[in-house]
Amino acid sequence: MLYNRFMNKIQYLRVEQGLSKRALARKAGISDNVVRRLEKGEAYSNVTIGTFNKIAKALNVDLFELIEPELLN
Repeated sequence: MLYNRFMNKIQYLRVEQGLSKRALARKAGISDNVVRRLEKGEAYSNVTIGTFNKIAKALNVDLFELIEPELLN
């Protein structure tokens, strides 16, 4: 349940900014596969905080803003 909110936030911000999964991955300097797997709920436990930080920067949000729903629940 918590993961779904986090995944939805990444997807929401990505779509809101008009980015494809591939574009977000390139902007973050990560594999396309990581973004696809995160949004499907398959890679959560294998992703480092550094990767989440790269995604946050690529989405122009603070890391804590990106993960805040996870910390509050």
